[in-house]
Amino acid sequence: MCDFAHFLVAVLLCSSCGTTPFLSWERQIERRSCNSQVNCCVREGRLKGDDDGSRVIDACLDSIRDTGDGAHEAIQAAIDSGRARFKPEFAMRCAEQVGYGTCGSPSPQTDRDLYPFCGGRVVGLLWLGAACNPDAPVECQVGSYCDPATAVCTRYALDGESCATARCLLGWACNAQTLRCEEAEPVPSSVVTCPI
Repeated sequence: MCDFAHFLVAVLLCSSCGTTPFLSWERQIERRSCNSQVNCCVREGRLKGDDDGSRVIDACLDSIRDTGDGAHEAIQAAIDSGRARFKPEFAMRCAEQVGYGTCGSPSPQTDRDLYPFCGGRVVGLLWLGAACNPDAPVECQVGSYCDPATAVCTRYALDGESCATARCLLGWACNAQTLRCEEAEPVPSSVVTCPI
């Protein structure tokens, strides 16, 4: 806890100097999420006797970074160019929430109800119809996304609306038969992989 407190102080001081600490926060959130998984392995007695959990943390971090690093760089570029805004107070609350996750909790990337502050740590500043970068999924304002086909901020389709050419709002899915948005099935809990 002391290390996390020191990290918070350093990042808040850094943010007051005009530096955007987005990537530092992302690394902290990733580490806390993986530490939470290790705690689950320990509680469930699923670590080998000589394993202190470092292998689980390393594997977890590798898995997250294999899928997220390109997006992180694009998001940082959007923040640097003024097309998105980083909210360190939301990132701090997200890191707190992730650190108190329960065993089998969904990840902050998939569950915005369980981790509401995680979804709001970066907000887009571009209006509907503005040109955007499809590789930076946060440039468009809330309720819209960057359409990869047109590179333009486009409104999400809502319940019952056509999803033939649009994405459904988060929490909704496109029905393959009707091509209409409908409430999505709950996201399954993330699987904690512990060495046996």
